[in-house]
Amino acid sequence: MVHLRRGRPLPRERRSDAPVVEQAPVLATLTHLLRDAGLGDRQAFSRLYDETCPSLFDLVLRVVRDPSLAEDVVRATYVEVWTHSGRFQETSQSPLSWIIGLGYTRALASRSPI
Repeated sequence: MVHLRRGRPLPRERRSDAPVVEQAPVLATLTHLLRDAGLGDRQAFSRLYDETCPSLFDLVLRVVRDPSLAEDVVRATYVEVWTHSGRFQETSQSPLSWIIGLGYTRALASRSPI
């Protein structure tokens, strides 16, 4: 049985006999992907997008409350990530928080005045 949470299935509980797969720390991976994307590596950018887009879209959708507008904001955010990844400073924040910050700022600016 799959439980739904905001339209997405929750991960199933890991069975005790399931193999444990160790993965590289997410922060280091995202940092490398962002740095490589800044050097023009399209595959790195694609992987960065795949890893961070769900989180960014969820946040932006909560801010703008319009799926179509949220898609536009996310698209514009990733254009900014691609063109300005050199602005990212590894020592001051994580790659995900930098991307989320860009998207959040864009989402706030895109909302209609009440």
